[in-house]
Amino acid sequence: MTTSDQESSSDIMLRLVGLYREAAQAAAETYHHAKQAADLFEIDPVHPEGFAALSKAMAAEQRLEKLDDLAASLEATYRGDPRPEVQRFLDRMATEREFNELVERLQEDEG
Repeated sequence: MTTSDQESSSDIMLRLVGLYREAAQAAAETYHHAKQAADLFEIDPVHPEGFAALSKAMAAEQRLEKLDDLAASLEATYRGDPRPEVQRFLDRMATEREFNELVERLQEDEG
């Protein structure tokens, strides 16, 4: 019996959605602090608050990477779950992630 067999499909989905939400929050924090640092460094290249904001951005980015790794590990674990609703959920999340990555690449190409 696998770990996922012991959890209901809704528990699995809620667990992953919670991780994705935390990752989105960390991404937003990373962007906010990085932008804040850039704005402060534009005013003064050695602005002390700019370094503090940069440090916060780096911490948020590290948190995001850990959450992404954990989500990927859980997804890999749950890929072995035979329940179709779990597989459909994982497929939808993968499709959404691929779409978001495509949008990011397009934005980078434009900018």
